[in-house]
Amino acid sequence: MKTRWCVLLFVFSTIPLTFADEFAPTMLNLSVDPIIMYQFDGTPVDIPIEVRGTSCEVIFSLFTKYRTNEVGEVRNGYLGWHYVNRIDTCVYVSAPYQFDPGRHVITWDGRLQDGTPAPEWINYTYYLWGYDNTSERQVMTRYMSCGWGFDHFTNVQETDEQGLPLANPIWYTANERWLIGGDPEDETLKLATTITLPEYWYWKNEPLIDPVDFDYVYIGVHDSERLKGSIQKIKFVPGGEAEIVENWGGEAPYATLFDISEGGRTTGVVTDGDYLYTIGQNVYESDEPDAGCYIYDMNGVLVDTVDLTEWWSSPDDFELGGEMNGGPDNFTSRNGYIFLNSLSSCLVQMVDPQRYLMSGYTEDFFVWSNGNGDYVLDKNFEETAYLPWVCNDSNAPPYKYSIGVDDNLFSIVCTFMIGNVSFGLLGPDGTGLGHFSFADEDWNWKKGQTIIDSKTPYDGIYCEINLFEGYGKATSGYYFEPGGIGYIAHDSVKGTLGKFTDIFATDRWIGIKHPEEDARLTGGTKYVIYWLDAFLDSVAIDFSPDGCTTWERVADVIDKQTTYIYWFVPDISSEECYIRIADAADSSFYELTGPFAIESRTVVETESPRAFSLGRNRPNPFNPSTSIPFTLGADCRVVLTVYDITGAKVADLADDVFSAGRHEAIWNAARFPSGVYFYRLKAGAFEDTGKMTLVK
Repeated sequence: MKTRWCVLLFVFSTIPLTFADEFAPTMLNLSVDPIIMYQFDGTPVDIPIEVRGTSCEVIFSLFTKYRTNEVGEVRNGYLGWHYVNRIDTCVYVSAPYQFDPGRHVITWDGRLQDGTPAPEWINYTYYLWGYDNTSERQVMTRYMSCGWGFDHFTNVQETDEQGLPLANPIWYTANERWLIGGDPEDETLKLATTITLPEYWYWKNEPLIDPVDFDYVYIGVHDSERLKGSIQKIKFVPGGEAEIVENWGGEAPYATLFDISEGGRTTGVVTDGDYLYTIGQNVYESDEPDAGCYIYDMNGVLVDTVDLTEWWSSPDDFELGGEMNGGPDNFTSRNGYIFLNSLSSCLVQMVDPQRYLMSGYTEDFFVWSNGNGDYVLDKNFEETAYLPWVCNDSNAPPYKYSIGVDDNLFSIVCTFMIGNVSFGLLGPDGTGLGHFSFADEDWNWKKGQTIIDSKTPYDGIYCEINLFEGYGKATSGYYFEPGGIGYIAHDSVKGTLGKFTDIFATDRWIGIKHPEEDARLTGGTKYVIYWLDAFLDSVAIDFSPDGCTTWERVADVIDKQTTYIYWFVPDISSEECYIRIADAADSSFYELTGPFAIESRTVVETESPRAFSLGRNRPNPFNPSTSIPFTLGADCRVVLTVYDITGAKVADLADDVFSAGRHEAIWNAARFPSGVYFYRLKAGAFEDTGKMTLVK
């Protein structure tokens, strides 16, 4: 940790937090049995629940478990409102339950939402999501905001530099910070810095504290003159002028620039720990489809761009009188996923950047989408709507100013102008679960809601408190006086429901589903290695082409919540191939497939240049080593070179005469920084280039 943040922590540590008016909320805690055994015999089954802390409203929901590949890509619902892409999906949602603290029972009748009996050959994940709907909001601070509209967005840092929960999370904007837990009425607890950007550069929206050095913060910036968007890294200086980090970024002191429309801007910055993400926000400014997600390494170099126009741009809405582009204009991240939302669109979306970076296929980026059709967060659904069912419409409520996500991936989207509703609730697959209200909710402006859910002493929902001051006081419209940030208790829990014999097979041990024993795979093709969830925190995948004699690492340190990877099958011929799963921490062996075969599709044509090829490196992304395959149609001199993003040569992997056939070169990049690199093969008259990503 750098000196400046040490000073900042010292400043905080000298402030007594044990006075009578400190912020100490009463939290909500739900407890359930991790395993509920059910024989699917047509009788009801009881799900015990213990409520501690506060009274609450609870939703019970049931999801498939380990059926992601079977689900595939599905659109359903009225107007095709719901899209899911290889994730487990919701099959049942209860009406709300009202519980006081104590022990209770929820009874499920064994039937799905459509009334049909639940199939007995499927195990299910059940969730209970609850929030305090009886208490008034408790003030966390009077001197910060959720910052939508004419203010700057806020964010919250929940974990320390080692990823452990902070005893006192940090509520912050790019230029202000508040340590949660202090006296809500003590303005001196707020730390501030001043940010001055060069002419024509502006900042807004979600900032991001550097996850490993809290001295620094990333902000989304845009140049209104050159019509460029980017990310900038600054040093937070309490009581002084923030320092722009001059030696950072692909176009220092900015991350690699991208184009925006006139009047457009960036959406802010989020991270999954490996990459930085920002979005070009062009809701009103462009009559052409314009929506993209920009992926940067932690050094500010642009790694990739994902086209979002299929989802967030609509020529049909534009033709009917809505906007061409609906956003997104706000987002958040949780557990490696990014959640996209917009004031001006009906759409809410969860994306998986790592799944996309692993496969290289754009469709893998999009996990679920919730649009018009389920009456949760819908626009223009009323019979009297001026633009019936138009989604991209900034003039139609609800106005969705922010999105918050908990650790089980339930999303709350704050809403404005649909009465006293506080938020719409979406399940882990995007299923709309309904609209809900805080006990003291009214029709005031709802600017933002955030969830803290990292096992801190302050887990719960945080939301803007706005006080109506009159009409036309400061503007031509309604005027609200900011009242600070309020707290509402919240929790969600989950367990497994299914047959006894199946539960222990799937929950307590790893089981490789694909490739299956005796499978025959084609070399050089993309394949999914799919396994069941494990008790391990992280796993590693190994491959043997020769009957378990030798092993090579296919993927390392995969989070336990990820149950598949994309694997480019080596272009070999073997009848004795194996995949095994190991503990990434100590390489302990846990599960082995039965033997399967790989059939090579390479045909060596010694006279034909078409037999020359350069394969994709694997794994990709990688750390620190990757293998680059290439095939030669004749004996020839081979030069294989690695370049960085600027075009500078960083490594020579081969410069020699090779025989015809298949070869592989290994690059160990342990001494190189994270980022995008290119490898170029020259073999006789044949030339080709590939791209790879080093992630540390």
